[in-house]
Amino acid sequence: MNNKAIVGIISVLVLIVLASGCTSSSSGSNQYTSKDSAGSTMSFDIPEGWAFKDKAPGIVIQGETNKTNFTSVTISKLPANGASLEDLKHNTTYVRIGKIVSETNRTVDGVKAYEITTKISGKVVGELGEGKDYVFVKDGYVYDIGFYTGETLSKIQKDIDTVVNSFHAT
Repeated sequence: MNNKAIVGIISVLVLIVLASGCTSSSSGSNQYTSKDSAGSTMSFDIPEGWAFKDKAPGIVIQGETNKTNFTSVTISKLPANGASLEDLKHNTTYVRIGKIVSETNRTVDGVKAYEITTKISGKVVGELGEGKDYVFVKDGYVYDIGFYTGETLSKIQKDIDTVVNSFHAT
């Protein structure tokens, strides 16, 4: 599978997940864990007021909050198939549909990652919101943690930090 196919699959998954609802969370715990059929996991701390649901266990997780307008996060994992992080960083959904405001190198789960902030707008309705993606490659998989809000990212920065700083994949 080539890089364009991987990017296309990630984009389609994110758009499908964004279009669907999310109604459940991990109860009785402050951490959300999702396990795929091979036993690999993705886990992170749950920010207060957020609900998470597996869309595809260990592959796609959707979360949302009612604290701010149209605010959600999609966490996805797909085989990297040899694609480099540099190849993947500008092909996340929010980057492709928005205007890049900032781009920063950082570390997520012990590996190099890109943090990309975007303004997302539409021709008819004007500004729709802001997005922030964290893209990284670990153990042969590309991970994308993509936040979107119809308001400003500053309103959910603490929640973003909670998820990203605690994220761990095995």
